[in-house]
Amino acid sequence: MKKWLALVIFMLALTGNIIKASANNENPIFPADININEIQNQDLNITLPSMEENKGMIYDAFFGWDPNSPYTSHQKPAIIVSNSKTLIEIENTRWGYTSENNSNWETAYINPMLLNKVYYGAKDCFTGHTLFIFVFKPGGFTNSKGEDGVALTIGAEGWYREGPGYSPIDGMKDRYPLIFKATTLADYADYTIYEEGNNLFLYTMNLNKEQELQLLEKVTERIIKNNNSKEIYHTITHSCTIIPVKIYNSVLPKEQQIKIKLPGGMINPSANIPKYALKKYIKNGLVNPKSINVTKENIHEFDAASLRN
Repeated sequence: MKKWLALVIFMLALTGNIIKASANNENPIFPADININEIQNQDLNITLPSMEENKGMIYDAFFGWDPNSPYTSHQKPAIIVSNSKTLIEIENTRWGYTSENNSNWETAYINPMLLNKVYYGAKDCFTGHTLFIFVFKPGGFTNSKGEDGVALTIGAEGWYREGPGYSPIDGMKDRYPLIFKATTLADYADYTIYEEGNNLFLYTMNLNKEQELQLLEKVTERIIKNNNSKEIYHTITHSCTIIPVKIYNSVLPKEQQIKIKLPGGMINPSANIPKYALKKYIKNGLVNPKSINVTKENIHEFDAASLRN
């Protein structure tokens, strides 16, 4: 009871912030005619502004947002170049590192008919994060060099800026474009463990083959919608968790769906808080409770191909 009371108070406080943010319909940061290609191709070599030293993450995450910093180069919006039942072409798929240790970006080619398995991905960063993981049979997920990516990750994210990083507070102030980031699972695991210092958890999902294909189709369609319209990330109403929940709802029977809103119009915590969404899906029988954990201790042994049936 105390847990729920505290949660209600927390959500009401956030709702107050949402109302304040929504009162101003003008967005001075992102004009109405925003062009995703212009954002994508902007100069990422701008000299970063100096930041106060010895303030740590609390300073950066909550007070250090700087509109003059370039968008971080490890994120780019996934662009659907072509989409059919036999080929999905995704530009801006993060695929390991260059020789200079920068993120390497490739165009990925997917054959939906070779979709092998779907996993629910979760990350234990300070706000939590959820993502889609699609595992393919050999040749189902490759790049222009013919390299086998094995498993594709797709996540809805706020594209944040270098230096300050992501802040859930700034996430309620219309400061981040919403993008869908595509990576190989091997790349995502490396970045999560070595660059962020977090852990990655993979859960098998109880979906039949038709649902798996529908899910890939719905995610692809959602990326296309994002490519064609201006969207702004919001910590509560338009986040890395609530967007996947809506996509899952579109392919799941009613008994496995998560309600977006509770009586009274308040956002359901199970729809927008990563750990609560996961808990609900486990309870609903969609996600198996036992996870495959990828940590600093075992990442050198992790092979995405082991996830195939």
